[in-house]
Amino acid sequence: MTEPVAAVVDGVDVDAVAAAAVACAHVRTLVAKSDADQVSTYTPGRVIDGVRVEDDAVVLSVEIAWDASAAQVADELATAVAGLIGDRRVDVVIASVADPGQPADLPELPAASTPAQPTISTPPNRPTPPASPTPPSTPDR
Repeated sequence: MTEPVAAVVDGVDVDAVAAAAVACAHVRTLVAKSDADQVSTYTPGRVIDGVRVEDDAVVLSVEIAWDASAAQVADELATAVAGLIGDRRVDVVIASVADPGQPADLPELPAASTPAQPTISTPPNRPTPPASPTPPSTPDR
C-alpha cells in the first residue's frame, strides 16, 4: 500500500493543522463547504477538507458544539494551531452547529437530498376496493 504524500503547503503541514483543529473540545468536525466558500486543501490523491492555507492566513471551516460560542472556538483553534502555521493568522468559518445533545464521537447523519415519496398501502384485513365499480345486480322477475 502506498503511503499518502505529506500535505505541506507553503511550509504548513495541513494534516497536523487538521488534527490539532479536530482535537479542540468544541470542534465536532472540519467542513469543506460553507455558504460562502470552499475550504479544502488538494494534494496528490486526496483532499483535506476544512483547511486552506493562504499567503497570510490559515482558514479553518468547522462544525462546532451546540453549547460553544464562536469566540471560544476561535480562541481554541488559534491556540491549537499557533505553533504549526508560522506567522499566519487563523481565520475561522463556523460552517455548522451540531444538534443539541449530539455526542462528540458520533458524526451527524447526512441530510437526504430529496424527500422520499410516501407509500400508501391498504391496512390489513380490509379488502382492496375494485378498480372500476360494478353495477348492482337486479333480481330476476
